[in-house]
Amino acid sequence: MSSRRGEINNDLLREFVEFLPKELGDQVVWLEFEPKQLLLGQGRMAQRTLFPVSGLISCFRSLRHRRVEVHQVGREGVLGLHASLTLSGGEETTTSISITPVRMIGLPPRLVRLLIMDQPQVREIIYQYLHQQELETNEVLARLAACPLTARLAFWILRADQKLGRDPIPVTHEILSDIHCVRRPSITDALHELEGLGAIKSLRRQIIVRDREMLLHAADISATGEQPFHSTEADGRLNRPGFAGDGLL
Repeated sequence: MSSRRGEINNDLLREFVEFLPKELGDQVVWLEFEPKQLLLGQGRMAQRTLFPVSGLISCFRSLRHRRVEVHQVGREGVLGLHASLTLSGGEETTTSISITPVRMIGLPPRLVRLLIMDQPQVREIIYQYLHQQELETNEVLARLAACPLTARLAFWILRADQKLGRDPIPVTHEILSDIHCVRRPSITDALHELEGLGAIKSLRRQIIVRDREMLLHAADISATGEQPFHSTEADGRLNRPGFAGDGLL
């Protein structure tokens, strides 16, 4: 891979690209996926550590005979870390499915493992990311138990909006109904409710965020103060509050 920091469109990978071997080129794989494609299966070994450079991925966990989305991954994150963090190559704890068209950089898990073991800076970056991911999962599961569909959907849209760089979200009602384990008419009604509030514009195969403050209100998230979990800012730093100041992430 000839790309260095300024050429890599993945916030996490950009943080430690300076530590990657210069002769990495022949080990890098570029992958592209269409919506609803399986990327990694729960209980299976990841053959590559995947760094998305575009698109949005939903990660699901099997809970009580039900598939539940526990977090999202965009160009701020990574898939397949279990294989990188264990010597034998750990099995994935989630099933990852592309929600939009996705493009990724694939690296050998053993290379990422060596970076984590040999470079304290890389290890800290990865552990901070995993901590953020766990906080997001805890928040999603808490909302699943306590919040109505409209609030959960607003929260999902806010996270997707940030992870896609605040571009329109290319997603269908069918995919949203699958993610939230409800019938498609229920998703349509919830989207109409958010649209009636002026928070979003729901188009065919696309959602546009129109008023983030209203969407925050619909999701029942305070726009100021401490928030449930953290994420990366535009400059790629991992230690800044994700939901503080001007809204979500």
